[in-house]
Amino acid sequence: MTTTLAAQAPRFHSLTGTQPVGQTQLATMSELAGTVTTVTRQNVQYWSVNVRSARDAFVPAKREQGKTVNIWFDSNEGRYVVDYWQVGASVEADRTRSLQAAIGSAVTVAARRWLDSREAMYR
Repeated sequence: MTTTLAAQAPRFHSLTGTQPVGQTQLATMSELAGTVTTVTRQNVQYWSVNVRSARDAFVPAKREQGKTVNIWFDSNEGRYVVDYWQVGASVEADRTRSLQAAIGSAVTVAARRWLDSREAMYR
């Protein structure tokens, strides 16, 4: 797997999702301090956005799973769907007209879900 660095924070759409299938883009700046944000192109019309702790993020045996949000292209509507899996059901978070908007939305949703899971751990 090849990883490319995005030069800006994901909210500025530096993560394009246009990398070849199977490759990952890594944001050099994440939405939340102490996290790593990646976009992996799973196939031609399916992407996964993951936010995880920066601690041991590059050590496969030690890194946390993080929170993943998926993007897929709905050819019936011509829009990108942002969704994630929670407690046995798919939850739709957004529908956008462009891939970059979908990535921006997915990054925000994944970061929020990661932060919520951290807050729940420390209650």
